[in-house]
Amino acid sequence: MNWVIVTIITSIISYSRMFGGFFQQDEWYGYSEFIINSGKSLEGFIKYFFAPSVVHYTPFTLIVLSSFFAIFGMNYIISALISLLLHLIVVVLVYFFLKEIFELKKYAGIGTFVFACFSSTHQATTWVMADIATHFSVIFGILSFIFLFKFLEKGQKSKIHLCVVFFLVSILFKEITLGLLLIMSISLLLYKSKTNSKNNIYGLKILIGFGILYILFRLLMIPFVKITPGSSTVLQSQSFGKIFYNFATLPIKAISQTIIPKEIVFNVSRFIAKLFSVSVRGEIDSPEFEIFVVKRVMEILWLLLSFCFVVFVLINNKKEKII
Repeated sequence: MNWVIVTIITSIISYSRMFGGFFQQDEWYGYSEFIINSGKSLEGFIKYFFAPSVVHYTPFTLIVLSSFFAIFGMNYIISALISLLLHLIVVVLVYFFLKEIFELKKYAGIGTFVFACFSSTHQATTWVMADIATHFSVIFGILSFIFLFKFLEKGQKSKIHLCVVFFLVSILFKEITLGLLLIMSISLLLYKSKTNSKNNIYGLKILIGFGILYILFRLLMIPFVKITPGSSTVLQSQSFGKIFYNFATLPIKAISQTIIPKEIVFNVSRFIAKLFSVSVRGEIDSPEFEIFVVKRVMEILWLLLSFCFVVFVLINNKKEKII
């Protein structure tokens, strides 16, 4: 736990400057919504929190934010303290999560430090109220994965049930953890059970069944939602294939994007892009060239780096077992 203590202290020092910050546009917008809806009855609040939505369906976030606004108002310092506390809770959970993956505790400690102090978690903490949803979603998402590991180790069906419950709570705060459903399903397929392989099949059926029910639940909302002229959904700007690709690859790319600064990968990608012919990459510094760098070269590099990192971890784990 020494790594955790060092990481927590370092995080507090690193984020201490956020207390000199201020609310941003999303916080003001959220507070205005709270003022508009503050006079509602209990039935009115329930309808507001759980109203059907095609774009985002995050009723638990609305409940928590409305509660925070009602109790603390627009007190920035208290909001910053809450955000930092939630970040530290996430950090501790990440440590226990990584302990389930790595056999050596030092790897879990190093991974936790990287997660806690690098730029990937910066906005999710310093954007104090708008990202309350992100914190809670990640907290319950990690708990979901931890219970999946417990299910794989002990074979207790109650653990996979708790995994699904925590996962449901996570996506009702924010849908950023939806990609975990794919990763958890793959884990059940690849992980050699210590108890009974039939348990893996049972867990996979539970996860797939939940995924199907959630998709149907969201699709059933469409007839009840009015799309105004000024509003749009992702299906209007992206094809289904593109959405599926992003859904499948984002969790994988997140591995390398968390560890390696994007500026380094961007500069390397620009260098590689220049090796291609003009007909493929476009003129250097032109919009076509920048699109080729970001959407083609960087995309492949992120995936390759993540793959290399996973292979490195697997090889080192095998060496430790042999030793």
